[in-house]
Amino acid sequence: MYIPEKFAVDDPESIARFLDAYPFALLVSSGDSCPEAVHLPLIRLDAHTLYGHVARANPLWRVWTDAPRVLAIFSGPHAYISPRWYVSENNVPTWNYAAVHVQGEVALVDNDAHLPLLERMIAAFEGPDGWRLPEDARWVAPMLRGTVGFTIAIASIEAKFKMSQNKSEADARAAMAQLAASPRASDRETEEFMQGLRGSV
Repeated sequence: MYIPEKFAVDDPESIARFLDAYPFALLVSSGDSCPEAVHLPLIRLDAHTLYGHVARANPLWRVWTDAPRVLAIFSGPHAYISPRWYVSENNVPTWNYAAVHVQGEVALVDNDAHLPLLERMIAAFEGPDGWRLPEDARWVAPMLRGTVGFTIAIASIEAKFKMSQNKSEADARAAMAQLAASPRASDRETEEFMQGLRGSV
């Protein structure tokens, strides 16, 4: 991923918060003739490992036996930025966005390991008082047989938050005001992300 210095993010805690906040990823693997991709949630087990699962009927998991290297692309808020919004002149249209690319190697997990990892993922999204898997093995066993759990051993992470850091404070604030007033939820979320980012620098 091309990352100009102003947009580069190296802080592990900032990246971890991003992965937790935007866990729905595009997972890209090497196919026979072209890359294969699947959209799915991934959670951090620790600083070096991600976990996810796919339907057993999905042939993608069989690809990982011979080609375990994968790229997980996490996308955050994004929005169009008009040059009309800036205070200064001679600007061009652009797009603000946040993205993290994680490369690593997939390892399939057996059912004994899959169940507690699946429970951990559910708890991460449901919260402490949310839904939990039933204890009835007759219900859980078929579900486990229908899915394939996997972990990704993280080899590298690239993070890019392109949020007007290359603009003056006045221009950035003017763009943020337009985004905050937009009827699009994605625009308002981008403005909130910009607020948080500027508050952290």
